[in-house]
Amino acid sequence: ERPIPISLKGWLFAAQHFDLTNGGFGLRTGKDTLPRLNTVNFKAMNVEDINISISNLVYGSNDTVSGHIDRLSAKERSGLEVSSATGFVLLSPNKLELSDLKLSTPNSRSEDYIAFKYPSLRCFSDFINQVKLDVRLTPKSYFTLSDIAYFVGSLHKEKTIVKHLNKRINISGKAKNEVSRLSAEGIVLQMGKTYFKGDVRMRGLPDFQSTNIDAKITTLRTDINEVKSYLPPSVKLPPELDKLGNIQFS
Repeated sequence: ERPIPISLKGWLFAAQHFDLTNGGFGLRTGKDTLPRLNTVNFKAMNVEDINISISNLVYGSNDTVSGHIDRLSAKERSGLEVSSATGFVLLSPNKLELSDLKLSTPNSRSEDYIAFKYPSLRCFSDFINQVKLDVRLTPKSYFTLSDIAYFVGSLHKEKTIVKHLNKRINISGKAKNEVSRLSAEGIVLQMGKTYFKGDVRMRGLPDFQSTNIDAKITTLRTDINEVKSYLPPSVKLPPELDKLGNIQFS
């Protein structure tokens, strides 16, 4: 599928400093233009209250935008909000790259590097299967599943996930590939009493009940009651496991 052109042939714009206050942005790539609460509709995006300051901005005929984001905040009509962001940005018809990144939402913080790779911007309408991630996060990073659900709306249908949507998860490490076949290396996760360090490959997300998980565990610490809270209601553990209390593998 051909990329969507975002500039005119032979056109070049460059600026040492660029500022936009209370701006807006819309993208339509399909007939489904209805807003979705708590989920971004990538076929009909509508971003408002954009406040951005960019230095060394270049926007050219090769459909590429680059520069350094000195300040950014914005809101999408789904409810997704970027409170603040800084870092180097590169946007082309096939990649959105953010490096030396510091990005905050009301529920999350990401530091280091995030890239989205795709054959066309139209692929965002099927974010789970067609957009490849390349993520590197420092130990200062954390997130909640409520922010992930803006990109993977089906999480709102998973009862096991819904009750943990607003829990903070500390994270560091590397992850790549599409959400539906995600791989993570040297990943460190901490949520409540649970601590995990290791490598993980997952096939089948976001349907957690049918997802195939292959994990190489370096360290795992948790509590049996917390484990039970993560399981689907249909899964019943033997009552004898209640005696385990704290659990640790290494």
